[in-house]
Amino acid sequence: MKIRKARERDLKEFVDLRKKTFREFKFRKIENEEKNIKREFSNFLKSSKKLFLVANEEGNIVGYLIATFLSNVWQKSVYLDDIFVEKRFRRKMMASNLMKELIKNAKQKKIKKIKLGVDIKNKKAISFYKWFGFNTKYYELEKKLK
Repeated sequence: MKIRKARERDLKEFVDLRKKTFREFKFRKIENEEKNIKREFSNFLKSSKKLFLVANEEGNIVGYLIATFLSNVWQKSVYLDDIFVEKRFRRKMMASNLMKELIKNAKQKKIKKIKLGVDIKNKKAISFYKWFGFNTKYYELEKKLK
């Protein structure tokens, strides 16, 4: 298994993996889904504020991590946008290795804080993040507008 930065040639595999993410977490069907994923992929690669990592196993991308570097006059931080590993590769340290690479990158940039949001029902993810030393600091509230 190898963790590395995403490259242009990873597009097709990322599109397939991103679709699996949407299906597993039962996101509603997104109009122009593939087109939007391709645009998203391109934006991630081009942005100097993004860290876009993939987990590669035997030449196949089986997981990814997307994070955003944030900075203002008070602090620098990184926000974990998304982390996903294919089901058959879970419990094999893929997500842990992606997270370790994120932490390494943050430390190299002298960032002292990583933030993230997680679905309150996703107990496995919450447990994973707590294992890495994350603590609940804020609640994020949401209101759907009609």
